[in-house]
Amino acid sequence: MRQSCAEPIEILPDGTIPEVQMTSTGAGKPLDPYLSIGSDPVAARACYLTGHIRIGENKALEEIRDNDTAAWRDFDFNDGARKMVISVRPQAGGEILVYSEYLYGAPLATFKVPQGDGKTLITLEMEVNGELSGTRPIQMRFQGEKDKNLFEINGFRFE
Repeated sequence: MRQSCAEPIEILPDGTIPEVQMTSTGAGKPLDPYLSIGSDPVAARACYLTGHIRIGENKALEEIRDNDTAAWRDFDFNDGARKMVISVRPQAGGEILVYSEYLYGAPLATFKVPQGDGKTLITLEMEVNGELSGTRPIQMRFQGEKDKNLFEINGFRFE
């Protein structure tokens, strides 16, 4: 699936244009991290994917494999979030490591996804480690058995 992107640019007095970071919303407002799962296809708004992962026809992140990554820029957390809820269809199972800013250091949350049939949708919840406020990106790294589809992500939200 292809998606278009438009970002605001700034032209400096000397005529140069600084590098523009691609975001999940383009020229619009930052994403709302508190929307209920299903009310907005937030998984499909990932602006950066690496590895085998892709956005499927049903707007879920599909074919997620070991060491794939996904990123969203930016979420407006206002005064802060304390918990993350994620909706997945387990296959081989694995882990979802959630970060803000960079894919190193201690994750905000680590979800353990059990094995499953690839059809049954489950919801996982976890408290976030550390402060999550203001406008910030969210990045995920996926870990599990090599060369296997680990799970699909149908959506997520923060509370």
